[in-house]
Amino acid sequence: MLNEYLHIYKRSITTWLQNDYIILDIIIQFGPQELKNELIRVIKKEVEEENGSYIYTLIKDSASWRIQDMFYEFFLKRINKLFSIDIDLFLASDYKIQEIDWPKNIEAMTVLENAIPGSVKKLSTEYGIHEFYRYPIEMLIDQINEENIDRPYNIIIYPYGDHNQAFDQEVEIFRNLYNSSKKDFAFKIFEAGSTHQVMEYLIMLKRRYKDNKISNIVLGGHGQKDALYLNSPDFSNNDNSSINQILLSKRIKTIQFISKFFESKGAIALLSCSTGSRHGLAHMLSDITKLRVIAPTVDTSIAGLEIQDGVIVPTFSSLNSTADFKPKTR
Repeated sequence: MLNEYLHIYKRSITTWLQNDYIILDIIIQFGPQELKNELIRVIKKEVEEENGSYIYTLIKDSASWRIQDMFYEFFLKRINKLFSIDIDLFLASDYKIQEIDWPKNIEAMTVLENAIPGSVKKLSTEYGIHEFYRYPIEMLIDQINEENIDRPYNIIIYPYGDHNQAFDQEVEIFRNLYNSSKKDFAFKIFEAGSTHQVMEYLIMLKRRYKDNKISNIVLGGHGQKDALYLNSPDFSNNDNSSINQILLSKRIKTIQFISKFFESKGAIALLSCSTGSRHGLAHMLSDITKLRVIAPTVDTSIAGLEIQDGVIVPTFSSLNSTADFKPKTR
C-alpha cells in the first residue's frame, strides 16, 4: 500500500503539503527499506540542489521530528559543504538551530563569504557567530579586517537562545551605531550560550589587545529581574546558561577581576527585559564591577543605541523604562 504514495517524492519538495509529511513519517517508521532509501535519496538531492530558501519553512511546517531531523541532517551537511563550518561543533553548542531564519542566514553567509573567503568559518569558530543576518555585513567584514589592529573597542554579545526571534530585529540599529562611531571604536561581535563562553571571549580579547581596554559591552538575552538568559528558556535551569544574581554572588572576585579589563569610563548595556528593575541584575552588576550599567526596567524591546560621551546608551520602546546605574567610585 505504501507504494501508492510514491507520487509524493516524485514531486518537488516545494509542493509538499501537511498530509504528505504524515505519510512520509509513516514511511520512515514502517516502510520497506527500499522505499525509505529512495525517500532519503530524493530529500538529499533536493537539499543539495537548492540554496535552502524554502527548507526552513518546510522544517517548521512538519509536525514529525523524524522528518525535521532528516532535513536538518542533510541541510547542515550542505551548509558545511558551502562554508566549511564544523557541524559537530555547531550542534554541540546547544544552539537552537530551529530558531534560525535560514533563508536570511544563508544569504548573509554567502555575501560574507564572497567578500572574504573563509570568513564564515572564522567567525563561527572563533567568535561563536551562527546567526550572521543579525548584524550588518560591513561590521563583520571590518571585524575580520581589523582583527590585528589594537585600538579602542566595543563588544557585542548576543545569545544563542532566542525563542521568539526578538534579537533578529536590530540590524539597522547596529548599522546606525556603527556608522556613527566606527572612526573612534572597533567592534567585536560574539554569540554565546553560556557564561563560560562570555568569560573566554573577554580573556581572549584581553590577551590579544595589550594597548586598549574594553570601552563598552552590549549584552543581549531574554531576561527577568534577576537573570539574563544566553540560551533558550529550556536551558534556564542550568546556571551556566544565564548571567544571574546567584552566579554573581558566587563569583564576586572573578567578576571584579574581569571588570579591570574595562576603561575607567567603561559601561555595560543589558538588552534584556526587566534586568534594570530595582535591586535586580543590572543594579547588582554595577555594585560589584563599579561600572555603569544601563538596562530596561520592564519587558520591552530595543529602540536604538547611540554613543554619548564614549558610552553606548540604549533606548527602549517603552517610555521611562531605562535604569542607569552609575557607581560613585571606580
